[in-house]
Amino acid sequence: MVLAVLTIAPGARAQNRQLIIIELSDREPADTALVDAADRVTGGGGLSGSDLSREIDDRILRPARESDRSGLEALLTTVEQGIEGFYENRFPEAVDKLTRASTALAEAIDVVGMDQRTATALFEASMILAVTLRYLRDEVQARDVLRRVIRLFPSRRPMLAQFSPDLIRLYDEVKAEMDAAPMAQVNVETRPSGCHVLCNGQEAGTSPWEGTIYPGDHTFQVRCDGRLSGVRRANLQAGRQQVEIDFEAAQALHADRLPWIARGRSARRVAAALARDLGSPETLLVERRGQRVAIQAIRAGSPRIDRWGEGETAAVAWANMRAAPEDGRPEPTPPSPTPWFRDIGAWASLGLGAAAAVSGLALVQSAREDAWNAQVAGTAQEHFDLADSANDTGTPAVLLATGGTSLVLGGIAALVVPSSGHPTTFHGPLFWLLSAAGVLASGLGVGLLLLDGCDYGDHPLCPAVPGEPFATNAPAGLILTASGAVGLATALVLRLTEGSGEQQ
Repeated sequence: MVLAVLTIAPGARAQNRQLIIIELSDREPADTALVDAADRVTGGGGLSGSDLSREIDDRILRPARESDRSGLEALLTTVEQGIEGFYENRFPEAVDKLTRASTALAEAIDVVGMDQRTATALFEASMILAVTLRYLRDEVQARDVLRRVIRLFPSRRPMLAQFSPDLIRLYDEVKAEMDAAPMAQVNVETRPSGCHVLCNGQEAGTSPWEGTIYPGDHTFQVRCDGRLSGVRRANLQAGRQQVEIDFEAAQALHADRLPWIARGRSARRVAAALARDLGSPETLLVERRGQRVAIQAIRAGSPRIDRWGEGETAAVAWANMRAAPEDGRPEPTPPSPTPWFRDIGAWASLGLGAAAAVSGLALVQSAREDAWNAQVAGTAQEHFDLADSANDTGTPAVLLATGGTSLVLGGIAALVVPSSGHPTTFHGPLFWLLSAAGVLASGLGVGLLLLDGCDYGDHPLCPAVPGEPFATNAPAGLILTASGAVGLATALVLRLTEGSGEQQ
C-alpha cells in the first residue's frame, strides 16, 4: 500500500526541537555509519536511527495507513448483539455493545465507507443506539450519536419502515441544526493532481477537489493509477481549510528497519515535511557521492536547500556546509573526475578502433596490390579475377580504416578530457553508446565518400583498378557523416548540461 505523506495540523505536538539526520540513498542503507558520523560532527543528540524510525512510524506513517479490516466481522457481530439486546429490552447491554461497535466502526470509516454492508451496519447501529439512549433519557448523548452518523453519511436518511417516526423527527431536527451551522469548506490537493478523492471512504471527486462538509473528524484518501493512498485523518473546523496528500513523496520515505529517503524529485519535500511534522527546525540529508560525503540542510516546511556542503568525510562536509551563506544555495562541488587511466570506455574505443584501422589499412594495401597486378595481368581471366578481388576487398577495407580511425580519435579525445564521473544518465554507458555510434557513423560516412568515384591515383586509400573509378553511394556517405555528427553533438551537449539544473 502506498502511503500518503501528510500535512499535520498546526496544533500537532512539537516536543523535539533537535536536528533530524537521515540518509539520502537509492536503496536501504546497510548500516547507520554515515548518519552516526554526521551526528557526531554536528555535536550529537540528533534524532536518527531507530529513534527516528519509531517517530516516523508513530506520527507520520501510522496515521497515514489504512485502517485494519481484520476485526470488522467481530464488530458486526457485536452490532447484531446490541440490536438484539435493544429489542429484548436489555438497554444497558445494548448501549454498551452498540457504543463500542459504532465507535470502532467510525474510527475505521476509511474502510467501512467502501463496504456497503458494513456502512449500513454502522448507520443502523448508530440509529438504534440513539433510540436506546432516548429510552434511557440521555437526550444529549443521543444527539451526539446522530451528529456523528450524519457527518459520516450525509446522504443517508433513516427509513420509516425501519425506525419510528419519533426517531426520524429527531434525526431531521439534528440535521437541520447542523445544516444551519457554519460548514467546513475543504480543498483537497494531491501530488500528482487528477487523482480520485475519497472522503470517509466514499467517492467525492477528482483532485484538486473542493467540497462543503460538516466540521469534525473525517478521513481522506486518493486513488491514483488504480492504487489507493494511505489515509489522511483531519479534524476540520468551520471555514476554509486545505488537505494535502503527496502521493509521490509517500514512496520516498522509508522507516521499516533504518530510516532513509529515496533520491528523486520529491526527496526535499519529504525532508521538509519530516522536520515540520516532528517539530524539528531542519532535516539534514546525508548521502554518499562516490568517495565523498554530501550534507544538505532542509528547513521545516520549505523544500529548498538551505545550506549545502561536500567533502571527503562527514566532518569536512559539515565544515563546508557551515561556511556556506545562510538562505543561500551554493553550487555543489563537482564530483572528482575519473582518472584518465581508469576511463574504460575511452580505452575500449581506442583499442577497438586501432585494431580496426590497422586491419583496414592492411586490407587496403592488399586490394591496391591486386588492382596494380590486374593492370599488368597476362590474361583477361587473370585481370578480371584480380579486379574483382580489389573491389570486393576494397570497400570493407576502407570502411574499417576510416571507422577505426574515428574510434581512435574519439578515444584520444575522451582521454584528454576525462569523464567527470557524475552519477547521471549521460555520464555512464548511455553516453558512450551514443557518442561511439556518432563517431563510428561519421567514420563510415567519410569512407563511403572517399570510395565514391575514386581512381587508383586519387589518394592512398583508393583500391580501384587503374582507369576504372570505384562506384559507391555518395548520398549514403553524406547522410551517415551528418547523422553521426549530430549524434555525437547530442551526446556531448547532454553530457555537459545534465545535472546543471536544480539538484533533486
